[in-house]
Amino acid sequence: MKFFSKQLVAGLAYTHKAGIRYCDLKPENVLVASGMQLKITDFGLAEALDPSISTRKAGRRGFWAPEVMGWEEHTDKIDIFPLGVIFYTMFTRYMPNFTTGDYLDVIGAPEDAKDFFASSLQFHVVDRIAMPELVFTSSSA
Repeated sequence: MKFFSKQLVAGLAYTHKAGIRYCDLKPENVLVASGMQLKITDFGLAEALDPSISTRKAGRRGFWAPEVMGWEEHTDKIDIFPLGVIFYTMFTRYMPNFTTGDYLDVIGAPEDAKDFFASSLQFHVVDRIAMPELVFTSSSA
């Protein structure tokens, strides 16, 4: 999981550094190339980070950040939430059930995975980890 998660974080960080908000992160848009290298595909719903705030709805249900579902203003952190959903699903083999509130109680998960789930799957955008912090955390893991 760490092997793929570091690649996906690095790829998403690269798109943000290039000034692109991806807006459609989901497993179908991540391919495995030769050498087990991940490739992020389908930039059809991507948008420029400038302006830094957007209100459009993009992506797929189940992977939307809460602020997208509510038609609220959102920033590049909308790409962090689906990243958490993907990693949660990779680890548990199930989509997180946000209605029960116990989705962060992942039995058998190491502390660093639990920390990642807790920081990326925050419903309030101000509490969600930002890309620069995430890149630093994943590179030191």
